[in-house]
Amino acid sequence: MNSSIDKKMIKQKIAIGKQTLEQYGFKVDVTPEDLILYFQATTFYDTIPLEEVLKNPFLVIHELIELHELKKRGLKITKDIIIKNIEAVYNAHLIAAEVELFIAHKMGAKSHIRNRIRDIKNWIEDPLLPKNLYSKCVELLKKAEKWSNE
Repeated sequence: MNSSIDKKMIKQKIAIGKQTLEQYGFKVDVTPEDLILYFQATTFYDTIPLEEVLKNPFLVIHELIELHELKKRGLKITKDIIIKNIEAVYNAHLIAAEVELFIAHKMGAKSHIRNRIRDIKNWIEDPLLPKNLYSKCVELLKKAEKWSNE
């Protein structure tokens, strides 16, 4: 992890994310250590650095939900969680994206939703997307497009 972000700042961003989630009826059990470890995990993708995620409250919400979903399934946040559990991680990712976009919609953040529509289109094309999650991804795209136009 880059020394330009400290644990205090991470705790602060997580606290804000949790507070926002609770306003919309979501409660998550995620620690700063969980988030730091998750961003150190080996992945098949080029990912956004934690420093960048922390700058966007909707992406913080996304990561909190994703981690919460993985922990709910009994998975430990380890260096190999992503590569050993691609289907569970992708499923948690799609759940997190839906919550993220729902909250962005409720807060009127259309530009964020439009930016994420591009991402969702890429996920649909992802060869690592488990086949059984394809329709869930397409449904998410439809919801995001609807929300971006409301």
